[in-house]
Amino acid sequence: MSTAPNKKTSLETLLQPPFEPEKLEQALSISLGLLQKDSENPNLHILIGAVYLQLDRADEAIKHLEKGIELAPHNEKVWYAAGAAYKNLGNIARAADAYTRAIDLEKEKGTFHVRDDILDAVSFLAPWHLRQGNWREARDCHLGIINYVGDRIARKHEAKGLSLPTYHGVPDKPLRTIYPVLYLPVEVKAREFQTRILLATLAAQEGLTIVLGSTWSFYMNKYADLPPGIILFKTANHLDYQLLRHAVSNGHMTALLDEEAFGRSDGDEVFKLNCSASSLALIDLIFLQGEAQKQTLVGWLPEAATKAVVTGNPKSDLFRDTFRDASAIVSNALGKSEEKVILICLMSGNINNAKRDFLVCAESTLSLSGIPLNTDLGRSQINAFSECVEFELSMLPQITKVITAVAESFPNRTIVVRPHPVEEISLWSSKFNQFRNVRVTNSGALTDWLPHTSAMIYIAGCSSGLESHLYGIPSIRFDGDGLVSDTRAGVSSIINMPASSPEDVLEHLNKVLDKGHKRKPSLAEKETIDRYLTAPKDGLTAESLIKELIRFGGGCANGKEVPLTLLENLDERRGVTFAPNEFQLNKFPDTPLEDVEKSSRNMVKLIGGARTVDIRKIGFNMFLFAPSN
Repeated sequence: MSTAPNKKTSLETLLQPPFEPEKLEQALSISLGLLQKDSENPNLHILIGAVYLQLDRADEAIKHLEKGIELAPHNEKVWYAAGAAYKNLGNIARAADAYTRAIDLEKEKGTFHVRDDILDAVSFLAPWHLRQGNWREARDCHLGIINYVGDRIARKHEAKGLSLPTYHGVPDKPLRTIYPVLYLPVEVKAREFQTRILLATLAAQEGLTIVLGSTWSFYMNKYADLPPGIILFKTANHLDYQLLRHAVSNGHMTALLDEEAFGRSDGDEVFKLNCSASSLALIDLIFLQGEAQKQTLVGWLPEAATKAVVTGNPKSDLFRDTFRDASAIVSNALGKSEEKVILICLMSGNINNAKRDFLVCAESTLSLSGIPLNTDLGRSQINAFSECVEFELSMLPQITKVITAVAESFPNRTIVVRPHPVEEISLWSSKFNQFRNVRVTNSGALTDWLPHTSAMIYIAGCSSGLESHLYGIPSIRFDGDGLVSDTRAGVSSIINMPASSPEDVLEHLNKVLDKGHKRKPSLAEKETIDRYLTAPKDGLTAESLIKELIRFGGGCANGKEVPLTLLENLDERRGVTFAPNEFQLNKFPDTPLEDVEKSSRNMVKLIGGARTVDIRKIGFNMFLFAPSN
């Protein structure tokens, strides 16, 4: 004898993933039938609303979800579903209100934590609260996402049994002979381009052939289509291991100049987070910017000491008297104006990224670091990222008050607010569009702006503080209220004029702008910088580095001339031009050959070079420097 199907069991079956339209329509039909008999049942209204959402019918869903809210206002599930419906309908404000109410209810019950079923809601709220100035809520969302992503990746790494690779766990490197060609990959044009142009110019004067260009264009075919030479890497982190392995296996020698270390802490934990032992094992020559960095490296990996040499960082050359106006000639940030501005440098690239939402940012930062997150160092990576994000969230409202105070106090001066190159500029421009004397822009490199700057304000830890210090510009280090600090901040956190409030900043500015006050660095400051950043007594840091590369390259040279036709016809040999994605293009925008030629001519003039250099574009953001004989 057959019996009628149990509707509850049928609904449970129909609502199991995968959610197919036919099954959902059946579930909807059953639920609407039940509702006719029990129209005040909040759970039915919530269920029907959720099914309508799955069927992409938010207009029908919201009718039932609003009824569910009326009947069960303390049920967080109905608020989450209503938030999704409002978002799909384009009612962003109501979506934010509904999601926030759902989270508040969970917090009251002590059950809130970021998990799969509410991840979309939290990801939606993170930028919303940031822009609305709801700092506590923004903090909870951002840190919750980091913990969620970190835990998820750590579980995957644990399941795979991943562990930290070691220096001696790397296969022996093959013997290699190379051509006299130097490869200079660039990741972030705004930070690295001028230094790489200087290195390329000096190397060309010594007779080397150079290819300078986008990191991703270089790696398009894993370096296999490039004649063996020396590749100067800017990082040797855990993710770089595969890049280095391909470089070595395709006959290249490898050198490291850690560009990211310029303003970064040289502490032991920070060094380990940013450098991989296995990657360093594949590096043939390590350039260090100071004795402090060398001490940290040798203390951690004494095996690497034999291939490490302290040269300083050639980026510091750009702040010498000889080069101080170089950037102004290359790219005058203010056009023909001779006005000196107050420059304010910001640091919110993680929480205000222009090209990716924070969930993607967290996933990229934690997964692409290459560090197994199930290890102690992996947990340090999660903590470091959390501290960095919390510091950014803490400083954003405080620096906003500083900018407002400066704009109001100096109405006749131009204030240039410069977000980090990867930031979404509209967050800042919307805050200050009522001030005619405030210009928000992240165009160009910092060195473009320094010649036009009378005083600079920066957030503690930002490398711009070191750059302005080396340039000789009166600089104010904004530490904020000190409730949240960046424990892994670099040397810029202990130099320049300290300020913890808008009033402190204004006091320093008045002294600098009205009386020409310049603070003299203390002896301790000078000693710290000397240990942190070595500078040759004579000549340029870049010259020392190029000489070391030539000496090193001479020991593994194949004695043959560079096959220029292989480089000149790179795109043709590849059969396709590298096509960058939006993220890559944001880091290294399409650059005309004329810009590179102008920059190189300017550098040749500044260093008094005798050789002429023929520069050709050989691929997307790939430039060949061929010196004359």
